[in-house]
Amino acid sequence: MILHNYEFSNYSEKVRLLLSYKDVSWKSVNIPSYGVKPDYTRLTGGYRRAPALQIGADVYCDTRLIAAVLEDLFPSPTIYPGESMEQVKAQCEAIIYWAENSLMRPLALYVTGLHADEFPMAFHIDRAKLHGKPPPSLNKVCESARTYFPQMKAQLQWIEGLLSGGQKFILSDALSLADLAVYQCPWFLEKITGS
Repeated sequence: MILHNYEFSNYSEKVRLLLSYKDVSWKSVNIPSYGVKPDYTRLTGGYRRAPALQIGADVYCDTRLIAAVLEDLFPSPTIYPGESMEQVKAQCEAIIYWAENSLMRPLALYVTGLHADEFPMAFHIDRAKLHGKPPPSLNKVCESARTYFPQMKAQLQWIEGLLSGGQKFILSDALSLADLAVYQCPWFLEKITGS
């Protein structure tokens, strides 16, 4: 197995943790975090986001698909613990949607705004293009830190609420895919800001 990823990709971290949890042997290929990725996009048929998991000649893009493939190939330990796999899967999907859409977007905009001058302008232009936005000015990117801080802060507090029931993990005393999806958010914050 080969994971095509880059170091500060939160979605790559989610899959790296999943591979480790399932005790799967894998190799890493570092890809650029932005800009033209001719070898990678050729391999993935045009997909440009990270990560992609290559198993022989098969390439799986998107962390949800990667998680499903790994769960099928390596069902133990499961990422859907509990008596009703379908119920746990549904709960995981709801939490994953929140973490990766409602929380991660403002968090990423806050972090990149806070550290705007540490990223090349080409990075900011690439991310804007990825989300269908016009190329930003450096001032506009910096402003996003102030704009998105309240949204990020409020939602980070919800993580504590998810863990306030006395259980070891979000849904129970066993790790689930929801834990990995939520973990990637504060991990990304700490990875970039160091706090």
